[in-house]
Amino acid sequence: MSPLPRRIKPSVLSSFSTARCSKDRRPIDALRAQKPKRLPAVLTKEEVHRVLGNLSGTHLLMAKLLYGSGLRLMECVRLCVKDLDFAREMY
Repeated sequence: MSPLPRRIKPSVLSSFSTARCSKDRRPIDALRAQKPKRLPAVLTKEEVHRVLGNLSGTHLLMAKLLYGSGLRLMECVRLCVKDLDFAREMY
C-alpha cells in the first residue's frame, strides 16, 4: 500500500473514534507512515562526458538536447524541424 492511504487511514480512524465512540474509550494511537526520502540523480561533468562519448548519431543529438535544454524525453522525441528557429539560433 502506498504511503498516502497509510497516512489517511489513521486519520479516519482517529476522527471516527472521537466522533462516534464514547469518551471513556482511549483514542487510537496508530503509527504514521513515513514518506520515502528521494534524492535527485545528478551526474558529475565527467559522468556526463562518458555517457555522451558512448553515443553517436541521433541518440547523441537527443542526449545533448535533453541535457542542454532541459527538454523532457517525450518533448525531445516529438520535436520537429519546424519547431526550431535557425535564424534566431533557437534550437
